This record gives sequence, structure tokens and C-alpha cells, in this order.
Amino acid sequence: MSDQNATPVDERAGKMYAPIERLDGLDDPNRAEMWMHRSRYLLAARRLKRPSSGEQLRVIDIACGLGYGSKIVAQRHGARVEGVDVSEEALTYAREHYSTEGVNFNQGSITDIQFEDASFDAAICFETIEHLSLSDAEQAMRELLRVLRPGGKLFISTPNRYFTWVLGLGGMKNEFHLYEFRPHELGSYLKRTGFEVTATWGQTLVNPVSYVLGRMGHLPPRIFFPSRALPMEASMIGILEARKP
Repeated sequence: MSDQNATPVDERAGKMYAPIERLDGLDDPNRAEMWMHRSRYLLAARRLKRPSSGEQLRVIDIACGLGYGSKIVAQRHGARVEGVDVSEEALTYAREHYSTEGVNFNQGSITDIQFEDASFDAAICFETIEHLSLSDAEQAMRELLRVLRPGGKLFISTPNRYFTWVLGLGGMKNEFHLYEFRPHELGSYLKRTGFEVTATWGQTLVNPVSYVLGRMGHLPPRIFFPSRALPMEASMIGILEARKP
């Protein structure tokens, strides 16, 4: 796994942002990014259900970043959520801002998850897999499969390599992304690992051109729009739901 503490903490709008693009999806100055990140957690929360046994839903959120998504899921379902991130700086922020009943924040790595086999009903892994080498990404998928109970769900997202390649032509390459998947490619790797892919979505902004110009500083945040579903291969972000048989 790459050293995710190599970049110093960034200070924006009086808030602490830990290394590697970690963003506060409930309170961030870039509202377009905020809505895109938040909406993924809302999608996962809508599609989760309490176990038929009536037991408390157990969810792992890895990498949880600044912790807002863990809180969203816990409050919607009364779930027990274990937020895991490699960055202690991110976890410090999470504990200060998003600690709530049912949420616990832990330092750890997605390639070596420190929970027992079949510990969780669901796993959430948003905008994380692209920060790994391909071999580490495959190991992460095996670990996610291992910690899920039979029938457990995985929600995973990643930037679409075709979309980001176009952005890269304009000099917007992301130095922290080690391997970006095309959405159908990620689905193939999940199936090879042992998952069954059960649903897919594409996510982008209503106006991608406005998004690009805004990121370059030419347009104010108020012209950004929330995300909406698109055909996955034409989208900025691929979101997949998978199931452990």
C-alpha cells in the first residue's frame, strides 16, 4: 500500500483535510464534490436492510476518511458501523466531528482488515480502490469478501478510467491514483474474487464541462449540481453493488 501520510495536511476554509483527497461530505466548501461523495453514502444507506434475524446491522466503512459517511449509515439504520482508515489524521477529525452512537473509528489497512471472517452484513468502500496498485486492489477485494457474512453486500465506487483520461489531457491527472478501473473491469475483478455483482450505477454532474471549469477556478461553486445516475461506462464514477454468495 502506498504511503498515504506522505502529503501534509491541507487547511481549507478553517477545516482540517487529511491527505489523499479526504473530504467532508456534510460540510465542505466545494459543494459539487460534497454532493457527489454524500450521495454515494445515501444510496448505500437506502439499499441496506436490517438482518431478517432482527439483529443489529453491522457495517464496515473502509476507507472511512473523515467519518461523515459512517455517521449517515449508522443514523439511518441504527447500525453498528466500524469506520476504518489508514490515516490517523483523518480519524482524529472523524472522532471530533462524527462520533455518534453505533460508530467506532479504527486505524487499519484495507489489504489486511483486522476483523474476523464473516463479521459484517455490509461493506462500503468508496473512492479507495484506485489508491492501490492492482495487486493490492485484488488483495483488498479478497479481504472485503472475507469479512462479509454470506449474503453480505459490498458497495464500492471508483473513478472511470476513460473519463479521467479525458480530464488528464487537460493536465488534471491525479497523482495519488495508482490504478483506475473502468467500471465493467472492476466488476470483472469482483466476480473473479468471488463476488456476485448485483447492481451498477454511473455518477457524474449534470454538466461535466461546468465541473471541469469549476475545478480550474473559472466558475463559482453555486453553478454546480448534485450527481445523477447515467449509463455507467459514460460516467465519471462507477458505483457497484456486489453480494457474497
